[in-house]
Amino acid sequence: MPESGPCNLVPTRDLIIWQFWPWQHRGAFAGKVGDADLVNCKPTLDTWRAGEPAGPGYCSKVAWADDNPGYDMEVRPAPPLKKVIDQVGDC
Repeated sequence: MPESGPCNLVPTRDLIIWQFWPWQHRGAFAGKVGDADLVNCKPTLDTWRAGEPAGPGYCSKVAWADDNPGYDMEVRPAPPLKKVIDQVGDC
């Protein structure tokens, strides 16, 4: 919980985080997260980079889920995202 008390952020939209790690034999993968990081009580877009590896060969990208209708996160390798809004790593 944040030091200032309970977090009042409410997730309103979903984001998709697409990731490629060089040791993954099945290729890129993706996951969905809310736009509110309730652990840190900040917007996810302000904190998502801190949890992503950024060394050689690693790549992470983020986009709004509603900009990627029908995106199937179960497919491996994960398909590219449309309208990427941020990225980190060796992309």
